[in-house]
Amino acid sequence: MKAWLLCGAVAVSAWYGAVERFPRDPEGTLQAVRGAVLEVGAIEAPPWLVRTDDGASGPEARLIEAFAQSLGARVHWRWASESRLFEAAAPSACTSSPGA
Repeated sequence: MKAWLLCGAVAVSAWYGAVERFPRDPEGTLQAVRGAVLEVGAIEAPPWLVRTDDGASGPEARLIEAFAQSLGARVHWRWASESRLFEAAAPSACTSSPGA
C-alpha cells in the first residue's frame, strides 16, 4: 500500500511539474493586451464565424469577445484569406510594442 501511495505522489508531482511550465508567455503578450486591443485574424466560416458590418457574429465570435472582455480589451477583427493570415503570423510579424 505504501508503494502505491509513493507511486501516486511521484506521478502527481511529475504531472504538476510538467503542467506548471506550460503554457508560457515570455514576451508578455497577455499583459500587453489587457485594457488594449486584441487583434484577431479571421476567416469567415458560417455559422461559426460570420463577418458583420461591426465585426463578427456566431459562436466563435462570442467566445473571442468574452475572452477579450475578461482582459478589459476590445477586439479588432482582421479578415483575410488563410494564406494571408498565415503570412501575417510569421515570427517577424508577431511582435508587440506600446502604442502599436
